[in-house]
Amino acid sequence: MAAQQRMKGIVTTLLLCVSIIFMADSQAMAGQKCGELLSKRCQACHSLSKTCAELGRDKWQWQRTIAAMANYAPSITAKEQKTLVECLVKPQKEVAEICRP
Repeated sequence: MAAQQRMKGIVTTLLLCVSIIFMADSQAMAGQKCGELLSKRCQACHSLSKTCAELGRDKWQWQRTIAAMANYAPSITAKEQKTLVECLVKPQKEVAEICRP
């Protein structure tokens, strides 16, 4: 019985560690993805000066803007649109660095 409890404890600890690593990695990837998307998708058609000036607008405004831009560049997927909205509403460090003059 004690061996089973110890095994459960080990498994629980491993699952917790894997979860923490996955969360940290996905947050890092999201930040990187934001910068990549801004550079590849937005900057492909126009400079980022206006985008950068508008950082922090509310979610609804960015959803409308990005959906309109996607009409001009249909290669922007729905998932990329969602990521861009989140990146621009609450800009991460990487986005702020890209927008730095």
